[in-house]
Amino acid sequence: MPGFFENIPALSSHGYDCRLLMPEYGSSISPGETAEPIPMVFISQDEVLMHAKVGADFFLWEGRKIGVGEILKIE
Repeated sequence: MPGFFENIPALSSHGYDCRLLMPEYGSSISPGETAEPIPMVFISQDEVLMHAKVGADFFLWEGRKIGVGEILKIE
């Protein structure tokens, strides 16, 4: 699913495909539930990680906004 960064000009023109690493998280998430932290990876890591910083906000899109998040750690 794509992740979008509205407040990072270099990344705001389109979404970046990402994957939530649910097996590492260890459980499912129900709609409306708050969960943290959930490991995730961006398919275009080099492009995203050169601009994204800890504290950056993003949202996940699947035909509509399905979740919001904040980058807590970059590895």
